[in-house]
Amino acid sequence: RIRAFLDSGDQRQAVSRLHRLKGAAAMLACRRTSVLAGKLEHRLRHPPHHQPTAEELAGLDAALTAACEALLAASGSS
Repeated sequence: RIRAFLDSGDQRQAVSRLHRLKGAAAMLACRRTSVLAGKLEHRLRHPPHHQPTAEELAGLDAALTAACEALLAASGSS
């Protein structure tokens, strides 16, 4: 969804989603996801408002996927 908001030019929604992801990941002790989301949020929120690169978004996606898999493994789910 973050990528879709950026692609459509809705920077406000992208920042909002990144902020929410940062907080949720921090509450779940998913540090890498939280840090990456925070960095991208900061870059979009503060001048000169740099758009994340495809590689940065892929890195965030990979961190989120790894965090979800770790949480599922810790809960005993598959």
